[in-house]
Amino acid sequence: VTRRLSRDDGAIDWTASANRVAREVRAYNPWPGSFTYWGGGMLKIIEAASANGPPLAPGRVGALDGYSLPIGTGDGLLEVHRLQLEGRRALPAAEFVQGHANLVGSVLGLAG
Repeated sequence: VTRRLSRDDGAIDWTASANRVAREVRAYNPWPGSFTYWGGGMLKIIEAASANGPPLAPGRVGALDGYSLPIGTGDGLLEVHRLQLEGRRALPAAEFVQGHANLVGSVLGLAG
């Protein structure tokens, strides 16, 4: 039995594996989209892949690695290539970090 997707299905569970989160990002694009919260607003993850690297706590944003932004998950890293703040245009990770350097080192999670 299947059910219709709802907007809430796109909320990223950072304790899930990086492979699962990466698959959800692909599957939920364009709707309902994969999203998390940062700085009091919604942050959409548009393009990402699972990756290996030094572990980070679930939801913790690492330093920009070339053109991708590593984020810790329950098992591995999610390498984010493109993201979008609510109400703004989608940007490559490197360009996003230039305008929002305080994202690096922060922890993504639920609203509030």
